[in-house]
Order: sequence, then C-alpha cells, then structure tokens
Amino acid sequence: MKRIINIILSFFIIIFIISCKKTSDKIDIVVSIKPIELIIREMIKDEKIYTVVKDSPHHYSPSLSDYNAIKNCKYYLYLGIPTLESEIMLEHFIKDIKDYRFYNFYKDLKIININGKDPNPHAWLSFDNSIIIAEKINNILKDYTNSESLNIFKNKVLSLKEEYKKIANKLNNYNIVQIHPAWDYIFNEIGINILTLSTGEVHNISIKEINDLINKLDNRKKTVIIISGEFKGELPSTIKNISNNIIELDPLGYKFNSYIELMEYNLKQLRDIK
Repeated sequence: MKRIINIILSFFIIIFIISCKKTSDKIDIVVSIKPIELIIREMIKDEKIYTVVKDSPHHYSPSLSDYNAIKNCKYYLYLGIPTLESEIMLEHFIKDIKDYRFYNFYKDLKIININGKDPNPHAWLSFDNSIIIAEKINNILKDYTNSESLNIFKNKVLSLKEEYKKIANKLNNYNIVQIHPAWDYIFNEIGINILTLSTGEVHNISIKEINDLINKLDNRKKTVIIISGEFKGELPSTIKNISNNIIELDPLGYKFNSYIELMEYNLKQLRDIK
C-alpha cells in the first residue's frame, strides 16, 4: 500500500514539475512568420519571441508546440493574409483559441493583387507596409517598446527606400524576371517593372510558361532572374532558357537579426547585378 502511495505521490510531483516548467518556458510574444519577428527586433532586442513558421511559409506544417505557444502567449501577431499558406493553415489550427490576444495586420496593410485578383501575400517586403507593421507593433507591445525606437526604425526604412530608388535607373536597363511574385511590392514602390514567371507552385513551372515569358522580354535589354533560396531546389533546369544571369534575394531573413539587415542584404544583391 505504501509503495502504491509513493508511486501516486511521485506521479503528481512529476506532473507538478512539468507544469511548472511549461509555465516558466512560456513566451509572451508569438509571431506567425520570421519577418514580423525581425521588425519587432528593431524595437525590442532582448525579449524572447517564438516564431511559429521556422522555414518557408509556403511549406508550413503545424506542430503541437506551435499550438501550445499560441495558446499560452500574451500576444500573437500575424499577417492574416488569406493567400499565404501558413496563415491559412494557422487560422484553422487555432480557431478554437482565437481571442482578443490575437492581432491581425491584414486590414491595415497596403495590398497589391496578383493578376488583379488575389492578394499578394508577401506584404512585409514593402517599405510602406514594414512601417505600418512597426506602428501596429508599437501600439500592441507598448509595455516593451517606445516611440524613439519606432522613429529610428521608420527613418532607417525611409533612408533604405531612397537607396533602392538610386539603383532604379540601372535596373530599368534590364528585363527583371522573378520566379515567384515575392518582389512586387518593393519594385512597385521604387518604380521598376517586373515580370513574373509563375504565380503557382514553382516545381510545376511548364515549358509553355517559360516560352510565354520569353516572348514578353525586351530584346534590347539584358535579362536577370531573381530567385529565392526557399525554392532553389525546385527550379526546373529549363529556367536557363530565359537567362544565365541569376541572382538570389532573401524574402524571409532567417539568417539575419533585424529587418534592416535583411533589406540591406537584398539591396547589395541588386547593386551587384552585372
């Protein structure tokens, strides 16, 4: 009998320890994708942040740890764009716990539509939207942020926008082709026309799509292709029928500590186009 009591007692002690650990491990701020974390990092350096999508938002699969992080946090910040695969998945995944702690940026963003129909989900890759997101973050996380750090970030973004505009004349001498419509926002904001090869799955790009795009090119200009690392392994070899001049831009920033670092990297890549 004493042995059974000891086993039961041990069980409850273990449960208590686990529950205490979960409480101590709880992270107050949870975000859906890395770029939101990068913008927060411009204003909050040391606070722990849990980022749900740890790779491409186009290839996300939810986990129990993601669910628990969102359920137990104080603030869950997400884009809420209805055409971003990870956001669609998460909307269904957390529908039973969705409440006042959840902050959706979608209705405040300046959205570009793809082919005049569906919202382009890459709204964080925009100077204007990054400032909108930062302003919302500053209001939501007012216990962690301050207006000074917000203003510093806004000034850095506006300065970067001017640096991007300085290379616009150079870029207008090229046919700029993106494999995936990630860069519409930035190029639109600096006045560059960009052609998109595919709005669907990159690994399903067809010969017809490639030939149709080739027919749209200005033969007087060199052509440069923009790819993203997340799709690098999915690109068909026939992509070089368009051009051998290929540069890689980073839309997500997993190797960076801030949004400004991410945008400075992409600026350097564009400056180095030959």
